[in-house]
Amino acid sequence: MSLVRKKAADKQRRTLLKFILALVGGIFTYPLASLFKAAPKKRKERVVIFENTPRLNKPLIKNGVWLVKGEEEIFAFPNRCTHLGCPLNFVEGKFVCKCHGSRFDIRGKKIMGPAKHDLPKLHVFLTNDGKAVVKL
Repeated sequence: MSLVRKKAADKQRRTLLKFILALVGGIFTYPLASLFKAAPKKRKERVVIFENTPRLNKPLIKNGVWLVKGEEEIFAFPNRCTHLGCPLNFVEGKFVCKCHGSRFDIRGKKIMGPAKHDLPKLHVFLTNDGKAVVKL
């Protein structure tokens, strides 16, 4: 075998060996690396407090949360349309998206528009002193 052919064969073997080692290293390293991933950060629980809820006669907005008094219960919704997240206005007894015109009734049910979902209800707790506490 000539010297040129021998060098070419050695180069091919080294290239193949490097490829195999990289492949085997990747196979063992990937599961090991996944063990050291940082745990997802917990979101801080946010609370919005509304004062004087017994006298609530129209929807109130505070810190991005709508508070609405129904006939028998109190509802809370985020101030974001379910279509693209635009802010909402309360007009003539309905929530109206400022951007694309989606409309929701007083209970957050979709009436019309490009939004495909109702407004998500947030947890509301009533305190003995007439406050409504909304957890986000």
